[in-house]
Amino acid sequence: MPPQAEGRPTALYASPIRAGLAALCLLGVGISLAGVPFYQVLSGAALPLSSGTLIAALAFLVFGSLIAFPGYQFAKAILTSSPLVTTDGTEVHRVRMGLGSTSIAWADVGDLGLRGIWIILVDARISQTKFGQSMFGARGLWLPALFVHGGGAATVQFIAAYRGDLIDPVLNQATRGKAGRPAAPRETDR
Repeated sequence: MPPQAEGRPTALYASPIRAGLAALCLLGVGISLAGVPFYQVLSGAALPLSSGTLIAALAFLVFGSLIAFPGYQFAKAILTSSPLVTTDGTEVHRVRMGLGSTSIAWADVGDLGLRGIWIILVDARISQTKFGQSMFGARGLWLPALFVHGGGAATVQFIAAYRGDLIDPVLNQATRGKAGRPAAPRETDR
């Protein structure tokens, strides 16, 4: 059970199943990519060594490492039972999983963004364009909602405990139709 302060969650932990599968996949792909140059040298396919093969080997090592590192972080979080995301009530901290920020103050969060498996605490201090957000995602703190124990629901409850004003507009958008009208009631709602 995650620790709680004043009835509010202070940490989000990795899901052993979802984050474990992601860790296995990321570590497998990353180590395989990083191992390609060594395999080619041992099999003689990369001989004689040239500047082109050295650059290609370096690229495989770098890309393999970038892919394996988040898998390592997930595996470490599961094995040590350490949280992926923590807060002290004023700032949110996430373990490093690659490039990008690892902390943001709750007061600096201007909006929520959704991008695949991520819930993004959008940084209000940074000017963000629609093009940049659509191509690369919003700039801020990216929380791996799918890989958290409890999934997106636990992540939303975590955010709502500290900044409920961020959740209400997203829920209103989700319950409205395309034209801004309330969605038609489902058969189960009647």
